[in-house]
Amino acid sequence: MIPPLILLVFVAQLVSREKDLKLRQGLNMVGISHSVYMLSWLIVATLLNIVQCTILVLTSNFYNYSWFAHTSLGIQLTLFFWLGQTTIMMGLVIATILKTEHSATMLSMMIVVNFLCFDFLFSFNDLSDALFYTIRAESNPIIETIVFFFELLPPFQFCMIFGVIAHTACNHFSSVSMNWVPGVVYDDSMWYENLHFHKESQEGGDLNVPSPSHYMNKMYMDFVLLTFMWWYLDHVLSSNRGAPHNFYFIFQKQYWQSLKPGYNPGAKLIKNKRRQVKKEDIGLGLSESQLRNSAENEMNKVIQQEEDEVPADGLRIYDIRKTYFKSPFGRPGPKDVHAVNGIFLDVAQNELLCLLGHNGAGKSTLFNMLTGMVAPTSGYAKICGLDVMENQEILRKIMGVVPQFDILWNQLTPMDHMILFSKIKGVMLGDIQSKSNELLNQVGLEDVKHA
Repeated sequence: MIPPLILLVFVAQLVSREKDLKLRQGLNMVGISHSVYMLSWLIVATLLNIVQCTILVLTSNFYNYSWFAHTSLGIQLTLFFWLGQTTIMMGLVIATILKTEHSATMLSMMIVVNFLCFDFLFSFNDLSDALFYTIRAESNPIIETIVFFFELLPPFQFCMIFGVIAHTACNHFSSVSMNWVPGVVYDDSMWYENLHFHKESQEGGDLNVPSPSHYMNKMYMDFVLLTFMWWYLDHVLSSNRGAPHNFYFIFQKQYWQSLKPGYNPGAKLIKNKRRQVKKEDIGLGLSESQLRNSAENEMNKVIQQEEDEVPADGLRIYDIRKTYFKSPFGRPGPKDVHAVNGIFLDVAQNELLCLLGHNGAGKSTLFNMLTGMVAPTSGYAKICGLDVMENQEILRKIMGVVPQFDILWNQLTPMDHMILFSKIKGVMLGDIQSKSNELLNQVGLEDVKHA
């Protein structure tokens, strides 16, 4: 059971590390969708699980351990593969909930230690059978409740499946004949034969032990439940996507519509109705009093354009605010930090804007909101007619962002990074090598491109 648990720690650590180093946010900025990112990790983890599962089964069969020698290869692979998949999903859920690599690694290691203790305690099926599956235990509501929760835990499921099969396939001591009984082949029909497997207890009473298929179905259910938790929490916790969805997003029609290929809710509006950019909009021909009151004039212009439903073919920011609350549950308090306090701004298509301000003025916070890394407390912003909170993945395909942090992997060379980002941005395969060499040469990295 140790190799699947190692996978749990490995997955939780690496996924949380990418979040901690903001590598995931960087990939999102350059156009990698959240779905693709999540799917890539699931594929990588599954491939690792297949490798460890295959090595474990082949090695155990090579040494002819009785449990493996008397059990079909299909049952072995099914049990160890799905145990690995379930622990992988637990690792992904841990990395999704916790914000830092350190906390995710510590929690996953604590879970591994507890699971090993759990495995040691219930590896002797006589104990679990006597505690939970006697006729007397089945009539006790407290024990029934304990059994219900225990059967949701992958280590308990694994121990029970392994133990039930071992009772037939392995050499074991019979409390009836008081001698050692050799193991026999565990026929596949026993897996689904009926809902329960019957054997005699040491006291001579009947034990009503569920079949392996019962516990395997619980493991399948765990995998589905953990997968849903991973997907749902990734959407609603801000530490993952920056700007989280509402907790009820699964009931919103717009969310499911946004998953359709080519979805662009603002395209038709922009095409049918365009605004006229005047000299005053770009600061030409303004009087001294107008320049002095430029912020108020900008606010009035933005409000009027929104009331007239004039599309934002460039950038439009409407009363956007970001407050970092110090009190729990977002309750206002005197120590709250107002990073951005109500900005109105309209930038026309093809217009250049330079945003200046002292340290702490809110420049980075504003750009984080515009790129979907941080959700605004109130207000909204539109780029090309699309709300930045509701259409993040669409906008990131047409948006270029140079973040304040590096999107670099220690395992990749400069050329590897160039190839990776070229493919993400859709550069033709035949042009990637030459273009990468050209750009690396321009920044003086030609000599270390493979280092």
